[in-house]
Amino acid sequence: MQLNVAAFYSEYTNYQEAGFVALQFLVTNAEAATTQGLELDLTAQLTDSLVAEWNATYVETRYDRFTGGLCYPGRAPTNVATGACDLSGEELPNAPKLKLHAALAYDRPTSFGSIYARADYSWSDDYFTNVNHDPRQVQDAFGVIDARFGLRAGAWDLSVWGENLTDETYIDQSAVSNLFGLDPAYQTFIAPGMSYGVTARYRL
Repeated sequence: MQLNVAAFYSEYTNYQEAGFVALQFLVTNAEAATTQGLELDLTAQLTDSLVAEWNATYVETRYDRFTGGLCYPGRAPTNVATGACDLSGEELPNAPKLKLHAALAYDRPTSFGSIYARADYSWSDDYFTNVNHDPRQVQDAFGVIDARFGLRAGAWDLSVWGENLTDETYIDQSAVSNLFGLDPAYQTFIAPGMSYGVTARYRL
């Protein structure tokens, strides 16, 4: 069994935040930001053929000072002259506080080569999907399952696999679809749904 533990604390000045608006990225500059957290990683050899893995990451993020942030549609600017909103004290977008991952990996020799299998489960806490911190643009917590089963024989490796087997729908990023703030429409970038296939490899 092996256990790794890491704690981290980082301070940033002039932190650049890129947000997708309409057909372009707009870059804003946060005066100061902080990230801190803890990561645990555990690997256990359960049998000669079976290995278990577990990982947990807890992260707290914060704009310590961000006076020139983007305003979400319907929010009155803090600075009327520049049209910016003060996001000081807000969490960073696309930064869930808690992420978990667990896996089982099986690998066993046979008379012709070896058979192997792996199953992974990943879970994410909720997070803002847009840099303007629109409370309507929050991805709820979700989990994703991936799996693979394969055979190795000499130079050949044949496997069947599936990703996001429960066909979980979740948002990678959302973005204001219009350059003009009066339009509250959003465009949403969805992560890939369920996929599966067969992979054959030959090693020369």
